[in-house]
Amino acid sequence: MALIGWTKFERGILESRVFCHPEDVRIYLWILNHAVVKDGVVAGDRVLKKGQFVLSIGELQDKLWFYNGKKKERFSSSRVQRSIKRLEKEGLLTAEKFRSGYLFSVREARDPVKDPQTVDITANEEDMTVTNRHKGDAGIILPSRRESAIKDERNSNGNRNKNVKNVKNVENEKKRTLTTLTNTMADKLTLITEHFLVRRGGSYSLSPVDQMALEKISLHEMSVDELKTFMDEQFEKIKVHEPNATIHSPKYLLKALERRESPRKRMDELDEMLGRLKESLKDYDK
Repeated sequence: MALIGWTKFERGILESRVFCHPEDVRIYLWILNHAVVKDGVVAGDRVLKKGQFVLSIGELQDKLWFYNGKKKERFSSSRVQRSIKRLEKEGLLTAEKFRSGYLFSVREARDPVKDPQTVDITANEEDMTVTNRHKGDAGIILPSRRESAIKDERNSNGNRNKNVKNVKNVENEKKRTLTTLTNTMADKLTLITEHFLVRRGGSYSLSPVDQMALEKISLHEMSVDELKTFMDEQFEKIKVHEPNATIHSPKYLLKALERRESPRKRMDELDEMLGRLKESLKDYDK
């Protein structure tokens, strides 16, 4: 299943020997962008954790075909296995072999850490600047008017700094609110996607069109639980005539959701029209 939103990429890979092998980079990126984003996703008889994905060598060969001129080609099985070993050696992922394929576990990308020496130097420079300024003020005897003007200027600068700080606080609050909203929407999409994949069964891969359909479904005003219930109803409907039938594409669910909305929209439009009619009748009576 696809990761939601952007994916952290390990910068160190650009300086490793993995970057010299195109198949290594393609395998790493493919697994990285298809690993599950939360614990508890069911894949066959296995429950996956965050950052894991199950895939066979043959499936990797099929997914990573490439053009050699105008001819389509695939990486050999031995070449794919050598790539997996190099990725493991670099510590980018682990691959546990089973009869049905490999259980890949992607290492979470690390955030860059500031150099503590740089922080210390900056702090020392600030301390020295403040100390020198205090020494300069202490050695000067200013006339009263000039001293008063300087104090007023300092107060004015202080007020301006406070205003700038307040504006920055408001902007930071807006950013935090937007980030929270974005994360909430991403979590909703993740839960809807995982529920669909579990109900569908089979492959855990999604086409770009299917991902777009799930995004549209997740933007609906209904809650996650309500959308899950709606999806369950649709899966059960198609099993009435064929017990083993399933819904292969979320586009089917999106169309069903749009059909379900149409009568409600018509009723809302009718209520709005009746409201306008009542208002016009009141004006006529007057």
